[in-house]
Amino acid sequence: MKNYFFLLLFPVLLFSSFLFVSFRSAPAEQELIYDDHIYDPDIHTVLFYRGTFTNSYPVIFMENQVPLTVEFDEILPVTEPQSEFMVDFVSCDHNWEPTFSIPIEFFEGFAQQRINDYRFSENTKVNYAHYRYSFPDENSRFKMSGNYLLKIYRAYGDQEVVLTRRFVVADRLTAIQPTRILNARIERQRLDELAFSITPSQRLRVFNPANDLIVKVMQNWRWDNALEGMRPRFQGNGQFEYIIDELNASFPAGNEFRFHDNRSTQFFSESVKDITDTEEMYEVTMFTDEARFKNTYGQRADLNGSFVIDVKEYNYPDYEADYVNNNFRLQMSEPLPNHKVYVFGEFSLWKPQPACQMTYNEAARRYEANILMKQGYFDYKYVAVDNATGLINETVFEGKAYDTENYYTVLVYHRAPTDRYYKLVGYQPINYYDE
Repeated sequence: MKNYFFLLLFPVLLFSSFLFVSFRSAPAEQELIYDDHIYDPDIHTVLFYRGTFTNSYPVIFMENQVPLTVEFDEILPVTEPQSEFMVDFVSCDHNWEPTFSIPIEFFEGFAQQRINDYRFSENTKVNYAHYRYSFPDENSRFKMSGNYLLKIYRAYGDQEVVLTRRFVVADRLTAIQPTRILNARIERQRLDELAFSITPSQRLRVFNPANDLIVKVMQNWRWDNALEGMRPRFQGNGQFEYIIDELNASFPAGNEFRFHDNRSTQFFSESVKDITDTEEMYEVTMFTDEARFKNTYGQRADLNGSFVIDVKEYNYPDYEADYVNNNFRLQMSEPLPNHKVYVFGEFSLWKPQPACQMTYNEAARRYEANILMKQGYFDYKYVAVDNATGLINETVFEGKAYDTENYYTVLVYHRAPTDRYYKLVGYQPINYYDE
């Protein structure tokens, strides 16, 4: 009888032991950051855009779902094969918190797809694989408006996430019309004060705009300093009017962006002082920058912090542009106390990235940073980050110029009584065209 009991008990003990080993050996769940973020240091140069214009914002309109395209590089040893990547979408609320909606609720088609479009670099010292993925295609579409996170992860093992990017799906149920743009110079699209009206369509019932609507204004497509919490100043005849009295008080006025042109490794551009050809890569020494303390305005057309990938010696910058080491230098008689200094722009995801942090050279009396960047044309600025608070100061090195031009975009979110979260019912560029 005892032997019989042991025979019955043995499978249970074996299964329990298997569960224990499985649970102990399972990898910890990777923390997902609901923001534009690169998790893998070998991933570089992420482009995310609508249609064919690489400097457009990734927005999909419900009535005409023009595909979005994401491109990125993975730097690889020559002997390594390309990686296998998958994509997925995460639904977020207006504050970029997950809604926990499943894909079948907001997406028609297969949300999880493999990235099959890739190509290895050619004519470059640094070896990399270039990946491209576009969505939605002719067999898929988004069924609900709102904020979404694009997640790209490795297709094997523990499905490690390598990058995330934000995008929005907008249902144009409101007409957003600028009603007053003061002191705007048409040729430069500069704004001092912004007023706009929101007119809901008949498909959208708004009883209390202060509670039913959330209005946000983005500068240069940045979410980190987006303005929100605005309430309508006036309402009547089915319209709600919003006013931002001092735009430069709401957003850092700053200055026009500096630029770096490293499109050629054979010829010097306006920003390049010297180019050294090493065995591993090209080393680009830039002209030393100076702080713009006098609040003077440099009248130069810029990309409002963005960048363009390009190479002069070849025809296909996607996979023929090389990665070069760029030496940024900022002259300062002494280091800024209690602050860290960074090179900053869209290329750094509008964040103080560790790879873009500068160190102070006592002998040369300047800040320096060596940053690996793909060939192209880059807008940038210098920012200081307070060691105690972590706050970013964008004007300490760049000054404040009232003539500074930036892009502005209005987004309107609405939540009906039966909705679980706010949907995006309005998206309107104010002083630029992005269709």
